[in-house]
Amino acid sequence: MKIKITLEQLKRVLTTEKPKYPITVVMKGIDKAELEDVVKLLKKKG
Repeated sequence: MKIKITLEQLKRVLTTEKPKYPITVVMKGIDKAELEDVVKLLKKKG
């Protein structure tokens, strides 16, 4: 299944839920700070 969500939506989901399935992220136009935020959230939940 594929879904498209914004970076902010992904951050909101990761702050409340633990991923049950592998996540493949395709990002365009994201800066390094935003990427680091997402990586931190993923590591917390992993």
